Amino acid sequence: MVAKFLKKRSKRVPARRRYKVEKRVRQHNKKLRREAKKNPKTKSKKDPGVPNSLPFKEEILQEAEERKRQAEELKLRQKEEMRNPEAANKRKLEELEEEALLKGSLFNAKKMKMDVDAADADDTVKETTGKGYYKEFKKVIDAADVILEILDARDPLGSRCPQVEEAVINSGPNKKLVLILNKIDLVPTENVTNWLKYLRNELPTIAFKSSTQNQKSNLARSSVPIINSTKLAKSSYCLGANVLMKLLGNYCRNKDIRTHIRVGIVGFPNVGKSSVINSLKRTRVCNVGATPGITKAMQEIHLDKHVVLLDSPGIVFAKSDSVASALRNAVKVESLKDPIAPVEEILKRCNRKELLMFYSIPEFNTVAEFLALVAKKQGKLKKRGVPNINEAAKTIINNWNEGKIKYYTHPPNNALLPSYLDAKIVSEMSAAFDIDKLLEDEQEVMSSLPKVRAMNFITNESSGPIEAVIEIDQPEEEVPELMDEDKKVKDKCEKVPQRMQGKAKKLDNALTLDGNLKLNQLSKSQFKRLKKKRKRNEKVAEKLSDSLTSAMKSLGGDGDDTYNFKDHSDLAEHAARCRRAAKPERENMAALNQSCRSFRHLFQRNKAFQFITRFKSHLPEVHDGGSMVIEDVTKIPLNLPLKSIPPPIYRKLHDNDSNSETKVTTLPNGLRVASENRFGQFCTVGVIIDSGSRYEVGYPSGISHYLEKLAFNSTSEYQNREAIMKDLEKYGGICDCQTSRDCTIYATSVSTEGVPTVVRLLSEVILRPKLISQELVEVGSMIQFEVEDMNIKPEQEPILTEMIHAGAYNNNTVGLPKFCPVENISKINNNLLYTYLKSYYQPKNMVLAGVGIDHDKLVELAKKYFMDKPAIWQENPELCFPGAEIKDTSIAQYTGGLIRKEKDLSNVSLGPTPIPELAHIVLGFESSSHQDKDFISFCVLNMMMGGGGSFSAGGPGKGMYTRLYTNVLNRFHWMYNATAYNHAYNDTGIFCIHASAHPSQLNELVEVIVKEFVGMAGEITDKEIDRAKTQLQSMLLMNLESRPVVFEDIARQVLATEHRKMPQHFIDEINKINPDDIRRVANRMLRTKPTLAALGNLEKLPAIKDVVSALANTDGRFSRKFSIFR
Repeated sequence: MVAKFLKKRSKRVPARRRYKVEKRVRQHNKKLRREAKKNPKTKSKKDPGVPNSLPFKEEILQEAEERKRQAEELKLRQKEEMRNPEAANKRKLEELEEEALLKGSLFNAKKMKMDVDAADADDTVKETTGKGYYKEFKKVIDAADVILEILDARDPLGSRCPQVEEAVINSGPNKKLVLILNKIDLVPTENVTNWLKYLRNELPTIAFKSSTQNQKSNLARSSVPIINSTKLAKSSYCLGANVLMKLLGNYCRNKDIRTHIRVGIVGFPNVGKSSVINSLKRTRVCNVGATPGITKAMQEIHLDKHVVLLDSPGIVFAKSDSVASALRNAVKVESLKDPIAPVEEILKRCNRKELLMFYSIPEFNTVAEFLALVAKKQGKLKKRGVPNINEAAKTIINNWNEGKIKYYTHPPNNALLPSYLDAKIVSEMSAAFDIDKLLEDEQEVMSSLPKVRAMNFITNESSGPIEAVIEIDQPEEEVPELMDEDKKVKDKCEKVPQRMQGKAKKLDNALTLDGNLKLNQLSKSQFKRLKKKRKRNEKVAEKLSDSLTSAMKSLGGDGDDTYNFKDHSDLAEHAARCRRAAKPERENMAALNQSCRSFRHLFQRNKAFQFITRFKSHLPEVHDGGSMVIEDVTKIPLNLPLKSIPPPIYRKLHDNDSNSETKVTTLPNGLRVASENRFGQFCTVGVIIDSGSRYEVGYPSGISHYLEKLAFNSTSEYQNREAIMKDLEKYGGICDCQTSRDCTIYATSVSTEGVPTVVRLLSEVILRPKLISQELVEVGSMIQFEVEDMNIKPEQEPILTEMIHAGAYNNNTVGLPKFCPVENISKINNNLLYTYLKSYYQPKNMVLAGVGIDHDKLVELAKKYFMDKPAIWQENPELCFPGAEIKDTSIAQYTGGLIRKEKDLSNVSLGPTPIPELAHIVLGFESSSHQDKDFISFCVLNMMMGGGGSFSAGGPGKGMYTRLYTNVLNRFHWMYNATAYNHAYNDTGIFCIHASAHPSQLNELVEVIVKEFVGMAGEITDKEIDRAKTQLQSMLLMNLESRPVVFEDIARQVLATEHRKMPQHFIDEINKINPDDIRRVANRMLRTKPTLAALGNLEKLPAIKDVVSALANTDGRFSRKFSIFR
């Protein structure tokens, strides 16, 4: 039986099966042949390759090989990405960052270049535009028989140009001028009637309303009388066109004109010139828009067989106030450098109540506050929620120009004729157009206007007629000064205008005035000749520099070791000879002076000359026959000092050196001045104040947060933050303000030369801030944005720190919020801030500290700026609330307890590598103040616990040998973070551990942290204590190498203890710590009530009583609850 199963099976196949397989194969091949006949396919030809006769064959083959190699690399990279998607995502993110940085740098460079080019070409463009507009305007005046000057009915005098009217009247008796009062639908009817009476005392005037329809043809025109005039006037139909056509017809009949007349349309930008033409033609033949500069050239429009209309660009304003130009829509709003000034003018003219209703904003006091409210209402915000007041100002100006803010002006009481008009001209103008026959038709037009109440409009005073640019000043080109020998050339240039006086008399008088629009051809040709001379001078200078370079090569001698100055003592004479030899007779002395300057520059750049000039007084001199021989220092070995250079003297630091100690002086007003002199060109000076969020018991929370953001803004001497930064930049300085729960620090770092300026600046910022409304609004927006941003960030440490303090001290002293709650932003005003400043910003609560500055000098400056000058609340007591200047002196009361906050943290970090959903807990106990004898022991305990993130691989405070790393992060893979903190204040402290993990592991997370707290009072080895002490000492000494850290150390210690303990004192105290001290402070801490703060999905969070019971166990475990049900 066994042999039977071990026998190999035969591979023979029955014939029946073999025949069946062969038959199916034949059928399949037959089917393929049949399909191939139906769908014949040509065989792909073999690639013949690159022929040898092709030029650049090798380069083409190399490119093909490179493409092939890149394709293979791409395939390999894709395979690696499929195998390791996390690394691929990380690499893609890095590539995206590099690409974004590259594109950002390219964009910034391109933008800077565009800004520079735009700034350079700005003046040229403006000049060219004004010149071109004037040419087109002059064409219209010369070609037209009748000139229609378009006026804005809202401000007719403000849109009227006396220069244009004078130019038309002076052109001769054949030129007629008519005023068109456009946009009559935007003002009350009574106002239109009054303006018609006023203007007709001077010139013929017609009331008009242009069509505002959007279609290209068949624009509607009303034929009065009409059935429903009110609805028509409110619509987009045209009014007054028939009256104007009759007026032009009367002129044709009175002058017996059988051919056609030319009618020129002129006026300032955006008064409606093109709209009037479109309304008369009843077709959109001219482009219209609210932006100035739509019409750029003269256009001819045939109205009918007798009338041809000439459209012209807007008249260019003369150089005047940009505010008036902006409010008349004569300039583009986007090009305004200061859009706030026109808004100030609008506020002066308008009724504030109507603006409040129009923009739906609350009351305001200043222009900045008004703009901030409008920007916030319309969503025009910058980063961090700061209102964009410039964009808001531009929006308001556009609303004014577009007629959304309704206004009108009254005509003047006195109707005096201008200097260029008289009664004869007025009567001739009226008779030519037979204006009296049109009064009935005009009355029907006026009756068709809606009866609008004047109370719906804003009454303004007219700004009067405007001057226009009829002549453009020619910019002067810089001409190099000519020497005395070139007076002949200068005289020839001056004689050129005299030779052309005959031709100049034929020119128009306007073109001979200074600053006319045509370029001065004579001066232009003179400039061309001067440019050619400059090019010739450059060639001469190049030849001369070559000859001088060859002459300088001779300074090296023939390779001798010495250099004789006598051989080259007449270098100046040699240069003069070269100058005379190279100067052609036709060149001027300016080129030679430039060559001399290049010669001196070339000689000074010579290394031998620089070396001799710099070290001439130090090198040994050997006089031999009147020549000076200098020793070649290049042959002296580097390990030997130079003979004539004195050896360096190094400063030695002694234990009793007065420069290394901290000096403290108390001024009569209670201000303490502390400083430590250090070597260096820069110093750090600042003020620390016993003020913080813990003192906001009688105030809305957030005062300190507001003061931090308001620091280094406007003061009594500084207008704004930019002025402060400008003063600091003179000395390479920076400034900063930071607030904590128990102190506020104002600090600056500048060059030692700027110490007086900095001390004066600090006194202004601290004792005399303005706290204007605009700054309060901006700071409120910044705080709101900061709080909202803090709540959506993945990092939850600031929120957890706030929660653990609030739970440990039950909202008293250090438990008060450090960040301003959003609901308190509207409660804080400048009176409240000034009251707080008066209570806590007293000299006795301050320390003026400095590092790298002489102590006596700092004391003198402190007396000058902090004693002699009073604070702003002392000069103006009305700024503060009366009877509220009491400082809180309450002591912190530790209560402990539980504070929890449910929050969805599943989507706080999205992207290619999102942070997983986490739940955070902070468990803390009361420790000690920084003046307690156990403070150093708690610091060592904090270093021993250490901790950090799960990705930590070393570094101060989170090394892999600390307890939270070895016992927690290295053992529990689900733990995301575990870090120990020790917060110490003047009268209390809290020691806590922050940990985070997935919400499903929250119960185990709390149990692990409780075990670590219990283990602090257990076994502690000397090795881990020594490691923690060494780490603490190294951190202390390394931090004190920084000048700002030394400043803060001095300021905090002097504020708390009136003196400063040197670093060696803390080094000795750290060395004294032993394991018994650690166990003692741990037991002291565990005897207090625990505080637990939790944030996130807290479904699995244990009760506080379970935490207390676990702390009572020796192993720190939670009590297990057994049940037959799961």
